[in-house]
Amino acid sequence: DYRIWYFKSTGGSPREPLAFIVFDGNPQILNSTITGVDIEKPATLVLKNVDLSYNGTYFFQLVSPGGGESKVSVFIA
Repeated sequence: DYRIWYFKSTGGSPREPLAFIVFDGNPQILNSTITGVDIEKPATLVLKNVDLSYNGTYFFQLVSPGGGESKVSVFIA
């Protein structure tokens, strides 16, 4: 089982992985165009120092029996 978070900018670039957790291990933050990312277990994506570059769609995927994917669109005013 694992949890993974992705980001897709409003500019149409492909979605990129931000972080993941395998089983109940520690969150692994990946290098991406979005900086200031943190994970609070069990499944909260924390965005820090938000600016216009954070505009886009964030995806959360739970890979396990009965899992699925959720997405949230974020627009900074």
